[in-house]
Amino acid sequence: MQSLQTAADNLLSQLNQSAGGNSGLTVVDTPTGANLTGLLTVPVPIENTVLVEVGNMSALFAGLNQDGSVTDVLPGAVIEVIGRGQMGILASGLTPGEGVEFVVMSTPTLLGTFTVAANGTINGQVSLPSNIALGNHTLVVASPTVQSSLGLKVSAGALPATGSDVSKPLVVALWLLVGGGFVAVIRRRLISV
Repeated sequence: MQSLQTAADNLLSQLNQSAGGNSGLTVVDTPTGANLTGLLTVPVPIENTVLVEVGNMSALFAGLNQDGSVTDVLPGAVIEVIGRGQMGILASGLTPGEGVEFVVMSTPTLLGTFTVAANGTINGQVSLPSNIALGNHTLVVASPTVQSSLGLKVSAGALPATGSDVSKPLVVALWLLVGGGFVAVIRRRLISV
């Protein structure tokens, strides 16, 4: 637990330093570790983030599953999103004023465009497209001066609950068939007597 809290504090310090003092993130210690706030709409456990560093740029990624829960990070720093989810990014060490694109590269699809703030950061969220294929993809964050990428795996979400329970009507139908068969057998015996 303490090591997760220390890792979160160190990460925040690094991001704040490259953002000129304020990355927009905060660390909240929890009984089981530490959460980052300001990256997604919900607090993100530090172990569910991926940090990519390229040159002077640091990019922190996290995701939300379709149901709004925080995504898992698989071995190899691959973020697994269940269903059509969202990705959040905070990048620092960029050139102020330049445009940054967030692209999924399986079938190149622009997810969003951000303008770098005066402190050299971007902080935003993008939704994965509804037609994104299940499987492995690459997310790319690209500016005129730097590019970084990470792995993304899209997995099938749970089937929606319809609210119906087919077992009760099935049991009733089965009892009606058995009862009807019983009545038919009794009737034949009565007729033959």
